[in-house]
Amino acid sequence: MKNLGLLVLPFVGSVFAIDTYFTNSTRAEIFQKTDLKVGNLTINLNKDDFKNYFLTYQCMHDTNVRYHVRNDDCYTAPWIDLDDVFDKAVKKSLITKEMVTDTEDLALFDKKNITIGEFEHLFTNYTNHTMEDIFSSTNSFFSIPLFETENASMTLNVDG
Repeated sequence: MKNLGLLVLPFVGSVFAIDTYFTNSTRAEIFQKTDLKVGNLTINLNKDDFKNYFLTYQCMHDTNVRYHVRNDDCYTAPWIDLDDVFDKAVKKSLITKEMVTDTEDLALFDKKNITIGEFEHLFTNYTNHTMEDIFSSTNSFFSIPLFETENASMTLNVDG
């Protein structure tokens, strides 16, 4: 008798699996229109927003310790404050005044609004650290903001 119950169970499951999908459907109209169709979802951004979006995620990738890719656009991105990055590198002793021998280069330690060229000059001439090392996400000298915009739109085309 126990085996008979196990034998009937697959049939009961298939009976309950039948629904009104192919006949008298009461599902929401949006689902009826989209069944068995692949929609086309488009996110619309203006050129500046797309550039910032791409730069944000490209910098997240390139500064990740797994990839360690040089990307000059990331080093000069709007969210990078080179003075702050330089100060944090000095505090972490990646570069010190004792390492620098040229007096003009020593003046860069006190300069405000250091340029990317001056920044790279100091690290390549007086340390073994590359720009990739300095801007690596493991150092946490800066943070990359999440991308947000008010000017995006989205279009869903159900007919594909």
